[in-house]
Amino acid sequence: MMFINAFAAAITLISPAVFAAPQIPQDLLKIKLCQDPDLGGLCLEPVARVATCENIDPTYDDKVTSFDTRGRICTFYLEADCYAATEYSYDGTMNDLLKSERPGFNDAISSYNCL
Repeated sequence: MMFINAFAAAITLISPAVFAAPQIPQDLLKIKLCQDPDLGGLCLEPVARVATCENIDPTYDDKVTSFDTRGRICTFYLEADCYAATEYSYDGTMNDLLKSERPGFNDAISSYNCL
């Protein structure tokens, strides 16, 4: 009986480790980019390096309408490679770029950089 109790205790201790979601290292971040308003339609959740320019996947380039920065301050660019002719910084969930203070970014984002 004591063996069974010890075995049950061991399983209880290891279970959370076995089923826990993998953690993203602190120098990496994950945001959500969607093609429709309210984080709808096709969405992409790229993993990126903190404070590093990232070009948006070609299938989503110039197609993002909503996004969630997941608590990060992200700067979005109309051009690839974070070319800064025009930029838009945001922290949080943007439900519809077309209805935002920067509607020109709707279906126009090509790169981003998040802190």
